[in-house]
Amino acid sequence: MNKLNLLNSHFTPAVVSNKQPTLNVWESLGYDKHLTPKFVETRKNVAKLMDEVYLDLIPYINRTEFPMFMLPKL
Repeated sequence: MNKLNLLNSHFTPAVVSNKQPTLNVWESLGYDKHLTPKFVETRKNVAKLMDEVYLDLIPYINRTEFPMFMLPKL
């Protein structure tokens, strides 16, 4: 048995899951259960706002300017 086969024999293959990957680290790792309900609601509201305005922010990010249109939303 060559060295590579010997090394590989010590590792189990990765388990393939049919679940959709999530980008929400808070929910995927179960962090919300450690937070107060008010903070969870605030976190979800901020995430929703960022999802809504992300494409509008890209030009400001590229120019490194503050997006003044965001002040009333914040």
